[in-house]
Amino acid sequence: MSPPEARPPERRPLVLVVDDDAPYGTLLTHALHARVPEATFEVESSHAGAIRRISQGDVAALILDVALPDGDGFGVVHAVRRGGREIPFVFLSADGSARTAVRALQAGALDYLVKDAGVTERLARAVRGVVDAHPHGEDDGPLVGTSVAIERVRTEVRRCARSEAPVRIEGETGVGKELVARSIHDASPRGRGPFVAVNCGALPEGLAEAELFGHVRGAYTGAGGDRAGLIEHAAGGTLLLDELEDLPLAVQGKLLRLVQEGEYRPVGTPRTRRADVRLLAASNRDLAAMVEEGRFRRDLYYRLDVLRVRVPPLRARPSDVGALIVHLVRRRDGGGADAAMLPLPHEWVRLSSYAWPGNVRELENVVERARVVADVSGWRAGWAAAVAQLDGVGFEHGADAAVAEPPSVDPERVALEALLGRHRWRREAAARELGISRVTLWRRMRRAGLIGEA
Repeated sequence: MSPPEARPPERRPLVLVVDDDAPYGTLLTHALHARVPEATFEVESSHAGAIRRISQGDVAALILDVALPDGDGFGVVHAVRRGGREIPFVFLSADGSARTAVRALQAGALDYLVKDAGVTERLARAVRGVVDAHPHGEDDGPLVGTSVAIERVRTEVRRCARSEAPVRIEGETGVGKELVARSIHDASPRGRGPFVAVNCGALPEGLAEAELFGHVRGAYTGAGGDRAGLIEHAAGGTLLLDELEDLPLAVQGKLLRLVQEGEYRPVGTPRTRRADVRLLAASNRDLAAMVEEGRFRRDLYYRLDVLRVRVPPLRARPSDVGALIVHLVRRRDGGGADAAMLPLPHEWVRLSSYAWPGNVRELENVVERARVVADVSGWRAGWAAAVAQLDGVGFEHGADAAVAEPPSVDPERVALEALLGRHRWRREAAARELGISRVTLWRRMRRAGLIGEA
């Protein structure tokens, strides 16, 4: 993976014109922008330049010349697909032969156009089609990227947003299921209403029902007054039940009534209330297997299993890693970034080949580690430290096993000192920020020569 260059965030879809005649390409982009102002346009004049620009991950469509100085437009298409992406493209050429046109359409082109007086209008129509289908607004979290896998998620998000039916969102820990849920909410007619997310595994034992449905005064010891539940707080909007598998069986029965009848009963009262809320449910375990084991209600499972979105792990879309890193660096730097803030080429190779067992959440932690060091020693040292840590066993995977000695401990020492300083040398808080155990943090501190200074 070649290192993407940092650019300011763009909210409009980007169309890349690839033509060996750079002046013609520039004139064409100006003419297209006048006709399709909802899009932005850039020009590249070679196969290599096109692939380098596409690697940045924000290209929504391609206008390709067949003949290029170092290849051809078909080679660009093949290279994109080898990288696991699918970008809409139009072929534009001075060659009007039927054979080339057939080849282009067989390759999946939206159209094959000959450079003549009317070509700009025909191109504008094709670009408008791409713009209309393109998700508006800046993507976040797991929705960043152009891989086939993430495009499928976007398609499912749009499909789910048009419905009021329950949605099950599946995926490993750290893939960003809550962000997918929020995307469904934002794109739905309920987007102006509240979005309430609750982690079922974090609900206090014995109080899960009251937290969800609310309670009246005297419902149980300590209930000194009426209290609205999360369902009422989400009225007119969307309620996400994250880690649904941890919801107690007794509460699952209460939830079933909400799904079936659209009503619920606060704890301590026989009176039912109508609910105006859409339910989304997220899980990282196999609910079907839990049903067979008797640990999850079968009737509730089928009531919730109307629409489904499967969020792929990051290892299934390695071509999106570069775009995610650029996005995260921009976000953590207040929206700005430049090439000096991004990894070097050999570091991109390591980052793109890593398995990312912690998914997008782990990648966020890696970017944050790089930034911690960068605050003291600059981004070069920051990325050197972050990438070196990927070669260890335990630090990224949350295990407590001993880790191999990195190429250099100096950047790590700086990073750990900055981290511990922010937490006033409270190791538990520092370990929590990194997502590791205190034992693993202690081993890192000992290797960096910090033990005895805490």
